[in-house]
Amino acid sequence: MVKQNLYSQKDMNEMRMKTKNPMVSIILPTHNGAKTIGDSIQSVIHQDFEDFELIIVVDGSTDNTMDIIEQNKDNRVYVISLHRNSQICFALNKGIEQARGKYIARIDDDDIWEANKLSKQISFLENNPEYGACFSWVSIIDSKGNQVNDSPVKEMFRQPNRMRRDWVRHLFNELSCLCHPTVVITKEALEEVGYYNLALMQLQDFELWLRVVKRYPIYIIQEELVKYRWDPQHKKSISTRDKLVDFRSAVEYTYVLSHCLDDIGNDEFVKIFSLDFVMKTASTPEELAIERALLMFLETNSNRVDYTRNKGIALLADVLNNERVLDVFTHKYGLTQMSVYELSAGKSIEEVLGSDENRKS
Repeated sequence: MVKQNLYSQKDMNEMRMKTKNPMVSIILPTHNGAKTIGDSIQSVIHQDFEDFELIIVVDGSTDNTMDIIEQNKDNRVYVISLHRNSQICFALNKGIEQARGKYIARIDDDDIWEANKLSKQISFLENNPEYGACFSWVSIIDSKGNQVNDSPVKEMFRQPNRMRRDWVRHLFNELSCLCHPTVVITKEALEEVGYYNLALMQLQDFELWLRVVKRYPIYIIQEELVKYRWDPQHKKSISTRDKLVDFRSAVEYTYVLSHCLDDIGNDEFVKIFSLDFVMKTASTPEELAIERALLMFLETNSNRVDYTRNKGIALLADVLNNERVLDVFTHKYGLTQMSVYELSAGKSIEEVLGSDENRKS
């Protein structure tokens, strides 16, 4: 159930009828974020780009979050209050449903924007309408707002720009590396690829970026436009090693990556992943079916194979049960039924194939 605060639903509708649609809708989901949300709101209100609305989705908070919000009298701010904590995807989607802007921006209740964040990103997107989303680099602050200089998170989010297909390959092989509260995404792109996946709690952003880069180029402004809060003791920190979170993350990575290539046709698959092929000249449907399976066993810096091995076994089962594909598997790749057993036992594709000189080319 959704309850509107600060403005009643009637008042909000009347207000919207009297004002033009803003260029940007900013979604801020929060659950018991009273300690930090005030600074987050102020960093939005004091943007040098002023044509926005800030939609705060209070997700079943039981602290004094509403008291902090109500201290901000800016008429560009309004609140959606959920009676029950429904988690971030539900809250974000509720905010997006109400958004009137051409662009959707995201901020968490413990992060802080630099004053020129929106102006730089909107300028880029307005001048490059073919792009679906724009991100930025981040600086890191701890739970007290102090700058952190030696965080691995900062380097993880310090990505270069890549071509669209290169982003698909990079995200698939190296996993999450784009900072959620830096994004500005077009409403058009969201309407095309869909909103946040309600089945996900840890990787809702990663899964969305994969859907976006399959259809749109993205751009990273290589400036630190967001102060991202990172603290090992903070429950929402990216570094949390809670067992439940770890387990859920592994399940979600397995789910997302297992289905990542399902909607990528063979022509696009070759353009994106040919550098990872075992047989670099693979082109026939039989060869590409094998390459799709073997890709799941590729060792990467992220140990992505931990999440895709099961999918690879399922695809290899199809290979073994198709005489035509099995013939290619045996005679062109030099692999056998025993090779599948070795892969299912935990060996890497590199180990099964042997030394580089034995690879097919």
